[in-house]
Amino acid sequence: MEWLRKIEDLYCIISDNKKVVSNANIDSLRVAIFVNLFYEEQIEIYKNYLNRLPAFVDIIIMSSKDTILESFNSGRFKTIKKENRGRDISALLVTAKKLIFRYEYICFVHDKKEKRSEQKKYVDLWIKNLWDNMLQSSMYVYNVLDVFQNSNIGMLVPLPPYGKDIGAWLNGGWGENFENVKSLANSLNISANILYENHPITYSTVFWARSKVLKKLFSKDWSYADFPEEPMKDDGEINHAIERILQYVVEDTGYETKIVLSASFAGDFIEQLHSDMSALWNQLDTIFGVSTYRGLDNYNRIQSFAKEHSDIYLYGAGKRGKECHKLCRALDIIPKGFIVTNKNDSLAEGIPVFSISDFLFTENMGIIISANSSYQEDIKRELEKRNFKEYIIYETF
Repeated sequence: MEWLRKIEDLYCIISDNKKVVSNANIDSLRVAIFVNLFYEEQIEIYKNYLNRLPAFVDIIIMSSKDTILESFNSGRFKTIKKENRGRDISALLVTAKKLIFRYEYICFVHDKKEKRSEQKKYVDLWIKNLWDNMLQSSMYVYNVLDVFQNSNIGMLVPLPPYGKDIGAWLNGGWGENFENVKSLANSLNISANILYENHPITYSTVFWARSKVLKKLFSKDWSYADFPEEPMKDDGEINHAIERILQYVVEDTGYETKIVLSASFAGDFIEQLHSDMSALWNQLDTIFGVSTYRGLDNYNRIQSFAKEHSDIYLYGAGKRGKECHKLCRALDIIPKGFIVTNKNDSLAEGIPVFSISDFLFTENMGIIISANSSYQEDIKRELEKRNFKEYIIYETF
């Protein structure tokens, strides 16, 4: 399955602080950055990226707003006015179409803004993902172009969305677009293996590409009228289908698409993942008493075990016994009691405590050994001495 390819087949991490160029003629390549901008308050963010670019790279700014175009009035930039329809997709397929194939390699990027204030942190991360992994530094651009010169890669795209809802990076997803992508592929005569179970990896029109891999996408004479007027739906429009078809446009030409990360972004992303995973495990521990991957295994094993035994007891009432009890309660399993070797209390966690020496075993009983691992073998021998084998271990590491 496409989504389950080996890591080295899917990702490409490129240095952004050291030029690693094997081809000495990078500067002679015909290269352009196409930028679509709409949000005036964000201009300085993107100028910081664009001012880093090598001098041989052309920069074309597209916008429906004169004020934005006027802010790029130096000779470093070429500006083009577009209609306020179709967003970044029409900027690529309509506004830029006369220029795209003048270049061997192109990068296309656009701005992004949250619709609601609570989305800002997520959208800021998405912007960083898009721009850092396209235009992190001058050296990064050299290294990206070098990758194209020395590989069968046709397109490099940023990491799929990751943020508040984790999004496509973990789970993939077509949304409402699978049939639209299939239909669009047929209309463009694109031959590619488009299967529902193979989630796309292109979720935006942000990419580096060999311009020649895009020819079938431009074989249709796109116009602004092909795109919906505002307000556009969040999913299911032609725009969303075009975003997801990009990798198949590339596949049709015999090239491959990879997810690219600048080395700096990769480091930041790992740090973000560490923070998110820590918060996730803390939540799982608070709610379910699950704080490790072994704990997840316990969750499934105990759930299955309880379905087979009407009366559940926990052998061990110490710290691990209480952890196991917490997990049981999260599963709506109410143990009948704790079993201990040496009884000191009659109740623990609100349920009875029984001494093994005078405990009565019944037919439908199941025991979860929840004592410290150093006692588990002794407990197993104690149970089997009584000819009782309906038990499992609550694993802790």
